[in-house]
Parts: sequence; C-alpha cells; structure tokens
Amino acid sequence: MAQSASKRLARLLLLGAVASVPFAGVSVGDVPAAQAEPVVVARRVIHPGEPVEATDLQTINTKSRVLSDAPFVSDVSQIQGMVAQRTILPERLILLASLRRQSAISAGMLVPVTYKNGALSIRMDAVALTDAAEGEAVTLRNRDTGRQIEAVAQADGTAVLLP
Repeated sequence: MAQSASKRLARLLLLGAVASVPFAGVSVGDVPAAQAEPVVVARRVIHPGEPVEATDLQTINTKSRVLSDAPFVSDVSQIQGMVAQRTILPERLILLASLRRQSAISAGMLVPVTYKNGALSIRMDAVALTDAAEGEAVTLRNRDTGRQIEAVAQADGTAVLLP
C-alpha cells in the first residue's frame, strides 16, 4: 500500500513538473527549444495492417524521455514505408515496437523460390506459411513434396534459399 501511494505521489510530481496540455496520460506543453525533444504523434486512429502515411502524423515538442522509456518515433522519416502492427491512437507517442516493415511476402501467397550455388540454379514455386518483409526469413511449403523450407524474402516478392 505504501509503495502504491509513493508511486502515485511520484506520478503527481511528474505531472506537475511538466506543462499543462494532456497527452498520452501525461501532460506536455510549450517547452523551451533548448529542452524540447521532437516526437511524432498520430492525427487519427491507425489500425493494425494499415500503412502509416506522412499525412497521418504530426510532430510536437516535449521534454526528453519524460513520456516513455521505450524507443519512440522522433522523426517522420523513421517510419517511411512502415505498417502499424498495433492500433496507434491519436495524440499518443508512437512506439517503434508498434510498427513493422511492409510485408514483401504474405502467408498463403505462391512464391517463386530460387537456389543458387555456383553454376547450379534451381527454381520452384512454394506456398508462404508466414509473412515476411524484405531481408527477413520466411517459412515456405514446397508444393510438390510438402516439406517446409526457410528462405530469405526479397523486395520483389520472391525468396532465395541460401547455400
């Protein structure tokens, strides 16, 4: 009980130390430029799977790391080509963990797979069992044998088996 009360007191002191506009459950406001840190917030609700567009975002200034210990977006260029992994609420910090890169391969998609080792080159089609962005591992099922294989997703929607 005493720990709970001390946490409440610390939170109240923190809320009082920051300016006066409500933001993400904590208050922020006009902060002098020398102390200000830019953060990016959403203008509207962005649902999981939706691409994050620059028009959906705005940049505001707040005190450094007051609002979150987790890494958050501080510049719009950090999230170009990203997709919401979780629901992003308006006027709240956008945590980097709430975003993922756009999938190059989606589960259920028929994927051309290539294997190259020296002069040997093999090409086959496989069914993707998982989603993957460029450079990520993707699990595939060989349509002929039914065996599962792992490959690396490419930007063009193909996959490459490594030797």
